[in-house]
Amino acid sequence: MGEVSVERLSPIVSSVERLSPIVSSVKRLSPIISSVERLSPIVSSVKRLSSIVSQILPIVPNKTDSKAIGDNRSTLDRSTLARKSMSNQTILGIDPALGTTGYGFIRCHGNAIQLIDAGFIKCRRDRPLELRLHELHLGMCEIIEELKPDCFAIEQLYSHYDRPTTAILMGHARGVIYLAAAESNLAVHSYAATQIKKTLTGNGRASKSQMQLAVKHQLRLATLPEPADVADALAIALTHHHCSQTTAILT
Repeated sequence: MGEVSVERLSPIVSSVERLSPIVSSVKRLSPIISSVERLSPIVSSVKRLSSIVSQILPIVPNKTDSKAIGDNRSTLDRSTLARKSMSNQTILGIDPALGTTGYGFIRCHGNAIQLIDAGFIKCRRDRPLELRLHELHLGMCEIIEELKPDCFAIEQLYSHYDRPTTAILMGHARGVIYLAAAESNLAVHSYAATQIKKTLTGNGRASKSQMQLAVKHQLRLATLPEPADVADALAIALTHHHCSQTTAILT
């Protein structure tokens, strides 16, 4: 084999010399590479923990996610519309009875409340029960047809152990009133007497005169609403208005 010329080896030697700084740098990186290798088990553990957490906790969208922002805005709009619809409504309040059933019709626009109509349906006491109920039902249907309320509110049935017959008769009256509401596709909202009194006066045991004063004040009437059946019906309508506003805020 012939001898290799020194001149031909010169480029190779020059290349090796140029690689020398690179080799030195790699040697200096060696401790770092060793450290990274020692961190590898820790990184694997963190990845496994992240996987477990993502399965347990719901995914929280990024604040800059345009879709998430759009969804939040849509929810806010629906909530605002719900509050608006509940604060702008007409309400028919009913104080049910087999003798004299009071009704009160109000229009609510935000916190402004306007009395539109009020009165009572009087059934003749000398007539048979079925005819009195029929008369009450017809009268209620006429009122609903004329006023076309958005909401229908009524006092809940209250039974006193001393007067069970009164509760039974009241149940008959409420039944035909509910029927009239159902025939007009109106949902019925019922409120206990104590809740109505507490809502308007702050006292669940308020007297009739206190309730009349409260109704007069809230509706800004010149005189007390008469008779008491009408005042009670207006109190029921006002209670539904206040409860609707509270529900809208909480929603």
